Amino acid sequence: MLAIRFSRNSLFHTLSFSIVSIILLQALNLYVSDSAINFSIVQILSVITTLYFFYSLYTISRVEMRMFSLTSILMLITYLFNFGQMFLWTFGIHTEFELGKVPLFSNFPTPSSEQIYNALFFSLYCYFAMVLGICTIRVFQTKEKTRTVGTKNMNEELLKQSIYKVSILLGLIVVPLTFYKIFLTLSQSISYGYISLYYSDFSMNPLIARSEDYFFPVIVGLLIGSEYKKIRIAYSLFALYMILFLLAGERGNWFYKLIILVYMHNIYYRKISWRKFLRFAAISYVFLIFVGFIINVRNEGLSNISLNELVNAYTINQSPIIRFVQEMGTSLGITIMVMTFGRGVFSQFGNTYISSALTSFSSALATQLGINHVYLGNYLSQNLLKIRWGTGFNFFSEAFINGGWFGAFYLYLFGMLFAMLINNKSTKLNQYSSPVACAIVLSMMRDNSLNGFRMLVQVLLFTILLIIVVKNTLYKRIST
Repeated sequence: MLAIRFSRNSLFHTLSFSIVSIILLQALNLYVSDSAINFSIVQILSVITTLYFFYSLYTISRVEMRMFSLTSILMLITYLFNFGQMFLWTFGIHTEFELGKVPLFSNFPTPSSEQIYNALFFSLYCYFAMVLGICTIRVFQTKEKTRTVGTKNMNEELLKQSIYKVSILLGLIVVPLTFYKIFLTLSQSISYGYISLYYSDFSMNPLIARSEDYFFPVIVGLLIGSEYKKIRIAYSLFALYMILFLLAGERGNWFYKLIILVYMHNIYYRKISWRKFLRFAAISYVFLIFVGFIINVRNEGLSNISLNELVNAYTINQSPIIRFVQEMGTSLGITIMVMTFGRGVFSQFGNTYISSALTSFSSALATQLGINHVYLGNYLSQNLLKIRWGTGFNFFSEAFINGGWFGAFYLYLFGMLFAMLINNKSTKLNQYSSPVACAIVLSMMRDNSLNGFRMLVQVLLFTILLIIVVKNTLYKRIST
C-alpha cells in the first residue's frame, strides 16, 4: 500500500519555477509583439532557451532532491531534440547547414527567422508545461506503508526472480530477431544508403520489425533481475546492438538508451568514479567522430564513400560533438513545417491523442471500430512534403496539431503521466519499469503518440503483467 505525503520543498521550487517561467514567456511575447522578428531576436531566444534548460534541470534536482535522475535524462534529451542547434548558437557556433541557411526540404524555401522563432517559442512553451507537469506530481510524493521485514524481503525476492525469468524467456525470442532485423537494415544501408530504406521496395516482416521494441526491456530485466550478475552478457548484447545500428546509420535510439544504462549502473550497481567517467567520455568522443562518418554512409551508401572521406571524418576541424548535437537538434524543423502548414491539414484525424490511446491496444480492433488513426510522420512526408523517405515527427508538433498554441496544455498532462511512469521508488519492479518507461517516452519525443502509446501498452504493460503472473505462480509454489 502507498501513502501520499506532501513535500513543501517541492512545492516551493515548483511555484518558483512557475512564476519565473510565466514572467519570462509573457515578457518575450510582449517584446516580440513590438519588434520585427529577425535572426538577432532568434539568437537572443536561443540564449534564453539554454539558460532556461539549466534552470529547469536545477528545479528538477531540487524537487527530486537528487542531481542525476531518469527525469533529468528525460529533460536533457528532450532539450537536445528540440533545441540542440539553439544550444550551439548560444556559444556562437554556426554551421553551413543550420536552420535558416538552407531549405529543410528541397521542394520548400529556407525557413524565415519568423518561422524559426515561432517554432522555438512554442517548443519552449511546451517544455515549460512538461516540466511543470512533472513537478506537480513530485509535490505529492508516495511512500510505501510499513510491511513486516520478512514479507517485504520475500516480495522483492520473488519480483527479482520473476523479472529475470521473464527477461530470459523474452530474450530467447527477441534478441535473435532484433539482430536479424539489424543485419537486414545494415545490408541495405551499406549497399544503397540509409535513405534507400525508404526510397526502395525494402520491407520487413512486422514481427521482425517489432522485435526491437522488447530488446531494451530484456537488457534492463537481465540487469535488475540478476542484480547485475549478468552484467557482461547484458552489456555485450547492448554494445553489439549499438555498434551494428551505428553501422546501419541509426543516430538516436542507442544514445539515450546508453545514458539510461549509465544511470542504472551508477545507481543500482556501482558508483562511477571520475576516472572511469573521463575514460568513458574519451571513448564516446571517438564514437562521435565515427558517427560523423556514419551520417555520410547513411546518406550515400558505403560503396559511394571514398577513402579520403573516411580519413577526413577523423581529421575534420569541426568537432564531432558539434555535429552530433546539430544532428540531434533537427526535430525543430518538423515543428517549423507543421506550424507552416497549419492545423487545418491535419483536422481530418481529429484528436490524435484519443485515437492513439484507443489504437495502442490493437490497430486491427481500432480499424473495426472505425477509429481514424495515422502515423503523422508518414502523412507529413508523403502527403504534405511529397517525399518518399520518412522524416520522423515531433511530440511537441503533435501538441500544436491537437490544440494550436493552447496545445502546450497537453504537455502539462503528459508531464504528470511521465512523472508517474518514471519515479524514484526503490522496489525491484520500479527499478525495471522506470528505465523502460523512460526509453519509451524518449522515443516518443521524436515520433508521435501512436507509437509511444502502443509501446507503453504492448511492451511496458505487457511485460509487467508477465512479471506479476510469474511472481504469483512462484508465490503459490512456495506457499503450498
